Amino acid sequence: MSGMTTVERIDPPYEGDERTLLIAWLEFHRATLAIKCEGLSDDQLRLRSVPPSQLSLLGLVRHMAEVENNWFRYWLGGDGPVYRWQGDEDFAIDGADVAEAFDYWRGECENARQVVGRFTSLDDVGAGQTKGAGMQRGPWRLSGRLGKRMRV
Repeated sequence: MSGMTTVERIDPPYEGDERTLLIAWLEFHRATLAIKCEGLSDDQLRLRSVPPSQLSLLGLVRHMAEVENNWFRYWLGGDGPVYRWQGDEDFAIDGADVAEAFDYWRGECENARQVVGRFTSLDDVGAGQTKGAGMQRGPWRLSGRLGKRMRV
């Protein structure tokens, strides 16, 4: 894809404190998606994996941007909810702007890093928590993101 830089994927450590491991694995999976997209044309990013599925790499990038937004900007950061695409719109990639999708995803990844960096403990509760929503702390959110990434 044009405008993409070479992605460095660092193997996560197998030993360390919980926060370090969770963040390292999350970054590993972010880099994996970027590597899968690296060097592909806009048309290749739009290719559906197996018709009639709507799954494409561009759709995954758009979807993961919304996931980063929802889990980190909203639930942990307390800013939002703000959605660019709702429901399955993130997978509707016909006519979608590839550069805009990648810019949005990279921006949400960077925001997520900043939000997590503000937490002094993995026991901190996100600012987006509301009464009755359950107290989902840092480890639950980070491990949830890892599970989502591994399924991608």
